[in-house]
Amino acid sequence: MALPIAALVAAGFGLAFGVPTIRARGEYLAVVTLAFGAIVPGVLSHVAWTGGPLGMSGVPLPEFGLWPSSPLNGYALALVLAVVACAAALRLAGSRTGRAWAAVREDDLAAAASGVNPSLARLLAFAIGAGCAGLPGAV
Repeated sequence: MALPIAALVAAGFGLAFGVPTIRARGEYLAVVTLAFGAIVPGVLSHVAWTGGPLGMSGVPLPEFGLWPSSPLNGYALALVLAVVACAAALRLAGSRTGRAWAAVREDDLAAAASGVNPSLARLLAFAIGAGCAGLPGAV
């Protein structure tokens, strides 16, 4: 039950970090994304509720029915999540949203002329990407 919540929280943070980068393109988008990637872990490592620099401890291992609790359960769960994420990404690439992302990647102006909102497409990409990154983080 904690996995979908973690993915939603991560997607929310992806959306929050994506809003300031709506107008950035190319190298500037990469620089802003890398800056967030460098700043946020540094800030979170000094927050009391994350355990500070030592991190969180006492996180239980995943359990699956009759199998005893072991680190292999975590690896199996991560493998299943990776397969599901790959399948979802393949399905998403062929969908209308995936084609909109491809259009925005190639040319914002042409995508906008085709009826795609480039800002909304970028925000959705940030949110879905962060949600997919939040799932293995929760495992």
